Amino acid sequence: MTDTVLGLLTKEFQELRDNRGSQLGSGAAKNYPHYTESVGYIRALNEVIVRIKELERNHEFGDDDD
Repeated sequence: MTDTVLGLLTKEFQELRDNRGSQLGSGAAKNYPHYTESVGYIRALNEVIVRIKELERNHEFGDDDD
């Protein structure tokens, strides 16, 4: 991925997602509500990453339909 604004945003969001996943994997969730909040955070970041990649792809190919 190139160092475009969208590429840098994607990289930042991936790092945030990966950090939260590592925290969950190491048992950092204090209780079930904290666990579910973390899972929601990860799911939201995944969705944002997908949307950014779509925007980048549409911009790259000149597809302005979306």
